[in-house]
Amino acid sequence: MITDPSQKQIEEIGKNLNRIITKFLEIELMKDPDFEIIKTNQKLRDDLDIDLEKISSYSIAEIHTYLSDRKLTTKHIELIAEYVEAIAKFKLTTDESTAKAGFSKAIDLLTVADDISQSLSLERIRKKKEMNAYL
Repeated sequence: MITDPSQKQIEEIGKNLNRIITKFLEIELMKDPDFEIIKTNQKLRDDLDIDLEKISSYSIAEIHTYLSDRKLTTKHIELIAEYVEAIAKFKLTTDESTAKAGFSKAIDLLTVADDISQSLSLERIRKKKEMNAYL
């Protein structure tokens, strides 16, 4: 049973984040991926105060501060990175420069996850290497 209000808030953020992003990631054959991306980004902004447009212009240090202020955990940040990577993969065929920027930002997010967890993860290292191949 959770008695600490901040811990309860963090868990609630995690549930909402997971629901929003998982819904997007599970849509395999989107008729209009751009619309789904806009809709998901809006939901992240409205429900969780996570603005990916802002994050896309931030340095790693600024991302760290922005996400820490929102009390996001390593798992939350990894989920956001997975979402940003999925967007980048969608954009590969239509807008290569946007796709590369997305892969780069997803790598930055995983770097922030490393910093917040204060540990290295073989999975995060693998994902960064995989995304670096697109750059």
